[in-house]
Amino acid sequence: MTVNDRAILRQRLIALLDAERVQVEAFVTLLEEERTVLGQREVEPLFGIAERKTALARTLQQFADNRAALLAQAGQQSSREGIEALLANAAHPSWQAYLAQVKLARDLNADNGIRITEQLSSNHQALAMLMSLSDRPTTYGPDGQTSTRPGSRLFGSV
Repeated sequence: MTVNDRAILRQRLIALLDAERVQVEAFVTLLEEERTVLGQREVEPLFGIAERKTALARTLQQFADNRAALLAQAGQQSSREGIEALLANAAHPSWQAYLAQVKLARDLNADNGIRITEQLSSNHQALAMLMSLSDRPTTYGPDGQTSTRPGSRLFGSV
């Protein structure tokens, strides 16, 4: 591979990183939207967000595949080290901007995942409590009133 070929591949990698960063920024925006919706009780918007996340994830995978092919053409591994070797500068602005957006996306996605897990846990607990109450047979107490819990008393009754 000539020096000129390597320079062309380097420029293609920079352009690819810049284009991919734009897609990662769109993903970050979507994750921020998801975070906002997760803070509300309305879950309906999450379905649309999930579809858009899937589409963006596919696009990002295509960028990753293109980057891997370009790195292979340059004789580099598809890794951080391979990218930095082809760039010949680990502090290249395009690379650093890309890394910053990827870190932000990873952190937001992890935080949203925690929020979703917490909400699911809370929903499961509430559902389990409702199910346990509904499984109890309705009986009549000594005063003729129905009770879902045999032998239970109303709060404040004697």
